[in-house]
Amino acid sequence: TENMLRKTEVPVLAISCRRAFHLNDVLIATDLSTHIPEKLISLCQLFESEGARIHIANIIATDMITKKEVLDKANDFASKYRLLRPKYHVIEQKDIVRGIENVSKKIDADLILLKTYEKSGFWSFFAGSIAEKVIRSVDTPTLSERV
Repeated sequence: TENMLRKTEVPVLAISCRRAFHLNDVLIATDLSTHIPEKLISLCQLFESEGARIHIANIIATDMITKKEVLDKANDFASKYRLLRPKYHVIEQKDIVRGIENVSKKIDADLILLKTYEKSGFWSFFAGSIAEKVIRSVDTPTLSERV
């Protein structure tokens, strides 16, 4: 899975456990940057049109940003990508993966959507991909697209 995340041009769906697969609650874990893969946004719009609740999670891992600043960015994000009724989750947690895992458990997410960055072998040695870590540690099916 990790090799696929790094090399493929299409989103990768990783399902780590056997369970019924529904799309009632979809979690998009994002830093709310302007560069979100269009395929992930298109999937959010599709899932929402089919009745899924879209949850936008932002994990604050630093003291340099406030929840209000994040919520303002989240509203802009939802408006920009025409999400109709997202639910926001702003979590202060130093460990981003644990924050994503906590939100996923809290809402009983059916799917986690993530972007992952293309890193050279040199950089991935120092900082592994959050998407790879989420796939390894969270039981929720995860769909990731490389940026």
